Amino acid sequence: MSDFFKFENGDFDFPVYNDIPKLSTVDWIILLFGPLLFVAILLLPFSLNSNAFAVLSCLLCLIPVVYVSKGNLKLFFRIPERRDIKLIVLCFISYFIYAIIMATLLDYFGLSTAANPVFGMHMDVMFFVSSAIQLMGEELFKIILLIISMFVVYRFTNKRKLAVVLGVVVSLLLFALLHLPTYNYNFFQCIFVIGIGGIFNLFAYLKTKNVVASYLVHILIDFVPFIMSIIIN
Repeated sequence: MSDFFKFENGDFDFPVYNDIPKLSTVDWIILLFGPLLFVAILLLPFSLNSNAFAVLSCLLCLIPVVYVSKGNLKLFFRIPERRDIKLIVLCFISYFIYAIIMATLLDYFGLSTAANPVFGMHMDVMFFVSSAIQLMGEELFKIILLIISMFVVYRFTNKRKLAVVLGVVVSLLLFALLHLPTYNYNFFQCIFVIGIGGIFNLFAYLKTKNVVASYLVHILIDFVPFIMSIIIN
């Protein structure tokens, strides 16, 4: 019986969780420091310039990933294949269908949703460049948490599917909680729209094991509403 889910591309596996390749204790600590420092800069007693925050948050997760790759960046990053483009578009469309349904349900039950504050910002070229950099940091934040969680679960259970499921839960839950300040601590919106909704771009990574695929879904999910807002206004 295969330890891969049917939806996965069996040609690739998640890196390092099963000691392929094997990381040292120091490597794991460096990898863990990525998301820890990512959270730390959100808790600073002062606000960073949005561009500085975007670059710093990205580097804090990108540098550990590059370091543990030991020169083999294909462990995490590959040029998407033609079939991946279809997956990326499908995940993007699926997310928006889900988000509309979930926002409608939350509103029906009297749980109003908060608007993303970036819609009140000036959206020039630098805004999109900065956002693209920050989104890579956010994507790596989720994937590092996924892999670290998988490593822990797999180490104690030797069950890959269980490691994937629990890794996804941990990754999306922490990613959702990370957005609480952005959405006025609207817990239900963060959990159901941001957290569970995050499965649509994370799914692209789960299937392809390629950060670029999930990153492109994330870019579409965030940028399409921004562009529509500019056109409408």
